[in-house]
Amino acid sequence: MVSAVAFADKGPVVKKSGNITYIDIGIYQPNVEECYGMSVPDIGIELDWIKIYPNPNPGQFTLELNLHQPEKSLVIHIYDIAGKVVFRSVEATEGNHFHKELDVSFFQKGVYFIRITGKDKVGVKQIIIN
Repeated sequence: MVSAVAFADKGPVVKKSGNITYIDIGIYQPNVEECYGMSVPDIGIELDWIKIYPNPNPGQFTLELNLHQPEKSLVIHIYDIAGKVVFRSVEATEGNHFHKELDVSFFQKGVYFIRITGKDKVGVKQIIIN
């Protein structure tokens, strides 16, 4: 395992080892003398399977997923910049390809994060609504 500890003033450290990406973070609590390191492998960090276009967009965009293995369903979450869930949808899928037109034009302009969760895969991408 490849890992490194990042302290609060340095931010997270990302290291790749084969197909696994480790994100090491430091957790700092006032009045605590030690900083604890934590490594979290993210199986689905390779984001080439998620396509969003156009991006930036006016709130209407296409989500296209190329799944390496068939999924029965996917869960789509969209988070605002504060981390609040502003959209959630469970989608049935067939085969290795998923295509959906999304319309969130009622969102305020800004930066959002879309998270796609499958049985064995998780991916997050940024979307910009202008």
